[in-house]
Amino acid sequence: MQVDPGVFEYLRAVARNDHDASERIEAKLDGSDGWGGFEESLAMVFLLALRRRFTAAPNRGQVMQFIAEMRSGSVVEPYDIDVAAAASLIRTAFDPSVPHQVQAEMAGRIQGLTIIYLLGPDRATEQELDDLLAEAAELVGGG
Repeated sequence: MQVDPGVFEYLRAVARNDHDASERIEAKLDGSDGWGGFEESLAMVFLLALRRRFTAAPNRGQVMQFIAEMRSGSVVEPYDIDVAAAASLIRTAFDPSVPHQVQAEMAGRIQGLTIIYLLGPDRATEQELDDLLAEAAELVGGG
């Protein structure tokens, strides 16, 4: 699948919580039908960010602790995410055989919040973010 590079520019803006850039990139992607592969790209960045945070599959307690830390340390409103759904998605990121039944909209919220939390400027350097986005783009076909 070929993913528009603008998708990764958008994910960079999301990670940095840069509303002006994200709105500008959204308009560009809307105008060019450039959103193809967005869900896969978002999921891959989520996965890589989590694997950067946890060196091994976290246990249930570690997952719940992480979600609590993420919610309390978030620069955006974290309370519209379902904790059980977040735990399910995180467990699935480390073990795809673990089923989840998280609705797409909720999954997107959880993935976005996780990306903002783990890849924000206080947690990832520009180079680290560049490297992670380049890896994600390569893995989903956008690089």
